Amino acid sequence: TNYRGRLRAGIALQNLGVQLSTLGTNSDKDGLPTMLRAGVGGRPRGLPLVLSGDVLVPFDNDVDVALGAEYYELKPIYLRMGWNSFGSNFRASDSQDSFAGFSFGFGIDFKRGWQFSYAFSPGADLGDSHRVTLTGGL
Repeated sequence: TNYRGRLRAGIALQNLGVQLSTLGTNSDKDGLPTMLRAGVGGRPRGLPLVLSGDVLVPFDNDVDVALGAEYYELKPIYLRMGWNSFGSNFRASDSQDSFAGFSFGFGIDFKRGWQFSYAFSPGADLGDSHRVTLTGGL
């Protein structure tokens, strides 16, 4: 939904149904990990920011929350930061994991609708995560 170009919201129900095929001689089909996902995002008036929030409700697990921000004043470069409760669950008592659950990154727009994105997520005992994405249109 788009409210005056500043606010967007969405809801999705993911993974409905059962497993399509089985491996080996096991003929039991397991249920898929069904999840309800709802989110909202918007651009605060007068600020070069996009703010977003998501709630993930798995039918077989705890609820997770994700928050994000994108600073776009430096176009074609975008600075991004986010936090999710799922990632913060990996925290131990170690001081090196104080940023678990956070992510930091940037994006660069190129001509003809192409974009390069990079994100870094510290993971403490699980190791850091570097994500690179290249998107574009035909």
